[in-house]
Amino acid sequence: VSVTEPAPPLLEPLVQHAGRHLTLKQARRGNFIIGGGWPAQLGDGGFDVCRASIEGNLWTARHVLPALGPLHLVRCWAGIKPVVGDGVPILGEVPGVAGFFLCVTKGYTIAPLCARLVAEAIMGQCPSLDIDPYSVRRFA
Repeated sequence: VSVTEPAPPLLEPLVQHAGRHLTLKQARRGNFIIGGGWPAQLGDGGFDVCRASIEGNLWTARHVLPALGPLHLVRCWAGIKPVVGDGVPILGEVPGVAGFFLCVTKGYTIAPLCARLVAEAIMGQCPSLDIDPYSVRRFA
């Protein structure tokens, strides 16, 4: 994930590219947050950003939104992106383990929605969207 310096408002919706590794959104402060699941390298103390991944991700972002071209990066980081075998989130309480809830998503973009739905379930509310199709039971 990379973050640019702040810029004037240019992008309101979140953009996720269907054919390339790209997620792109603009924060309230004006910074662009650019991601998309580009690979990192395993280093001595964890994961290190990979220059080729940063360059490829930024090329894709600038191709989608050319106004990013003159902006400077202020930081980049790498982390673990959990990937479920079927590519679909795992949400909800684990059957047979009362009070143990899972919220595993394929990406960071959908994570806030998934977290809200699971939080509703944890609080004893009926989630605002049906999360049953995303139960871990589908792997039984």
